[in-house]
Amino acid sequence: MSTLEDRVGEILERASALVGTTIGEALELTAPTLLPSLRTKGDVGGLYERFFGVGGGEAGPDFADVGIELKSVPLIKKSGRWQAKERTAITQINYRSVCDLPFDESVLDVKTRRILFVFFAWHPNVPSSDFVTLGALLHARRPFDEALLRDAYEHVREMTLAGRAHELSEAQTPGVGACTKGSGANLVRQPFSETMARGRAFAFRSSFTTALWNESRAATMLLVPAATGSVAEFERAVLARMRPFRGLQASAISDRVGDVGFRAKSALATLTRRMLGAPASGRLSEFEKMGTVVRTVKVRADGRPYESMSFPYFRPDEVMHQTWEESTFAGQLASIFVTVFEGSRSDRAAAEFRGGFFWHPLLENEAVIRREWGRAIELIAASRLGGIPKASETVAVHVRPHARDRSDRIAQPDGTLVTKQSFWLNRDFVSAAIRQHEL
Repeated sequence: MSTLEDRVGEILERASALVGTTIGEALELTAPTLLPSLRTKGDVGGLYERFFGVGGGEAGPDFADVGIELKSVPLIKKSGRWQAKERTAITQINYRSVCDLPFDESVLDVKTRRILFVFFAWHPNVPSSDFVTLGALLHARRPFDEALLRDAYEHVREMTLAGRAHELSEAQTPGVGACTKGSGANLVRQPFSETMARGRAFAFRSSFTTALWNESRAATMLLVPAATGSVAEFERAVLARMRPFRGLQASAISDRVGDVGFRAKSALATLTRRMLGAPASGRLSEFEKMGTVVRTVKVRADGRPYESMSFPYFRPDEVMHQTWEESTFAGQLASIFVTVFEGSRSDRAAAEFRGGFFWHPLLENEAVIRREWGRAIELIAASRLGGIPKASETVAVHVRPHARDRSDRIAQPDGTLVTKQSFWLNRDFVSAAIRQHEL
């Protein structure tokens, strides 16, 4: 009988054979009777399970004999880089057992200790048989990964114990979330409320699996190499690294951490990375997995920002089809790392660093943000970008141009061209968060 190490070696050898081949080519040798079904979109995850000869059990890892879970991740190419197309479901949430069992005794814990991720290139209107496997990664869970999983589990547990499982949202926790399963009609009972709740599953968010793909292809930097027991502990460690620079002018900080060219608009963002001990560019592992967006805010002496907080421009024909929980914008708001500098609008070198904070706006303001986002999406779908409420007419979110110049345009659903637009968090909304964090 082979040892466990031999069995793992067999699995990895089989996974390596997939790389560079289409799913059709791989199954031709192992399950030729499946080939007719591959002409449709199909269940790609199920096809990989057939290839490896596992059944996809819900209660434990797929490769039960060696404690390895199998997950397939579709990748799409954007701006020349591969990224995960969607979240990756891990296991169904049972609202009763999540209250009765600690994380260490949960199915979520058991299924995430070791995972074989298989990454494949997804393309629209292409049969599953033509999807190419790009890579395979056997990932042993790291302390920070466990922190993300624990935080998501505890969040769901606390909400359920409070009788608020119906208020859960995937974007309320970074990296790992409680995603919806099935249609909106998929309602289940929760133990401490008469209100029915959406059926949900724990899932790695696309930011997490994108980070794993990037780690498998190139080096990434850990901000806090020491083990962290929770996301809050990680955030405190990051903020402690920034604390010695509070009250210093940007030029003085630059003298300590490495010269920053203050002519560039991105100078303060670069300085932020240097204060973190990171190079001016490159991937930061924990931030990538959390999906953390980094934003630098310039404020007046009274603490009010000069501008609203912008996000990348969107494609109207894409966002009009997104649901709130699966939307790009909800993902961007799950975790924001904000650094605050005080000074004149134009003099970056003289700006004083007031501090930083991690901001999770959806934990307290999801209802209003979701409502204002939803109204904007309705008007985007109707090709009425010009009719979206302005910042003065909303509490938290507005849409306005975000382009190089007026010639930088994009098509609305009806084909008419408009200047590229993006979502912005209102200046007063950001200002309130800065005051709340006493900066």
